Amino acid sequence: AGTPFVGCCCFIRRVSNCESVVRGRVRVGAAEADLDDEAHASRSRAASLYSICGLLLFYQTALEKTALKLTRGNGNEGSEYQREQAQRNSQIALVEIIQDCQKDTCIAYATCVRVYGATLESMAAQGGLMGDDNETSIAASLVVRISEERAASPGYADHPSDISPQLSLAYLCDTIFQPAMEYITTLDDVALLKNALGHCQKTGMESTVDKKWSQIFNERESKMINDLIESETARTLHQCGLGHIYESVLQVENLLTENLPLSAQPGLSQNEIDNAMKVFYASLFNPPLPHFDTIKDADLKVQSRKRTAKNVAEVYERIYDAVMNDKSGYDNLKLGHTPEQVRTLLSL
Repeated sequence: AGTPFVGCCCFIRRVSNCESVVRGRVRVGAAEADLDDEAHASRSRAASLYSICGLLLFYQTALEKTALKLTRGNGNEGSEYQREQAQRNSQIALVEIIQDCQKDTCIAYATCVRVYGATLESMAAQGGLMGDDNETSIAASLVVRISEERAASPGYADHPSDISPQLSLAYLCDTIFQPAMEYITTLDDVALLKNALGHCQKTGMESTVDKKWSQIFNERESKMINDLIESETARTLHQCGLGHIYESVLQVENLLTENLPLSAQPGLSQNEIDNAMKVFYASLFNPPLPHFDTIKDADLKVQSRKRTAKNVAEVYERIYDAVMNDKSGYDNLKLGHTPEQVRTLLSL
């Protein structure tokens, strides 16, 4: 009564009884996905289906171990041929049950994930639950939740690579991150998605997918930071008195002729240059450099301030070279600091 064959048969009957229960849970979850549009409930539903898939993978591992025991039977089950046939039949029955359940659950899970990714905007419009207030946070929350389910399930640990593509983290990231990219408006949005990707990296993320999305997020973050530095540089230039002078230089530097020197251009009279430089030199004692409060990373914040200061110094050098040119037309105009001195005062 305690032989491996008998134990395997009992296991088959128990899994067979569970099949209808699992199918029922899958059908209920899929049906509710059409009725319940709350972000938290949708995440819970997808996570439950993913957990069921992990359980079925665990059953598959149990089958393999039971089959191994069958090959080591003590001979009480009949002839060698009978034992081999019983083993083959038991394996086929279990595999069919598990594969059928796995197929239904995978379809339901994949559907939930696709619907979730397609309804980020509508869920965000409703305010979401559990602190979800925009599309990117809602997207990141699902990725984190599924990666946590994966880490907690022994089924995925036993089958890190030979599972259905729909259960892979690549499918999850591609299905959720792609639509979420359209809603990125702040650096915090990028940070949320990068944090979610970090959770996947700890739970078996394929290296190619990891590199793909890391590059996409880094490029978007870099572009947003460059745009932010550019806008903050323009604001700083106006606050320190160089803004209007620099704009005037840019407008006319390619249009200069011997009969129309820089000093005769609109906005670049000697008096306007003197007044602008007085404001700028005074600001060097406490430069109005931005604090970049929207950047959470301390090192990145410091680098952004330095890049802004460098931009200001480069603008001053450009104005300095244009004004001090022999053909600029200014009469005994003297500037108080050289470009090198300005860089020093800006701690560059």
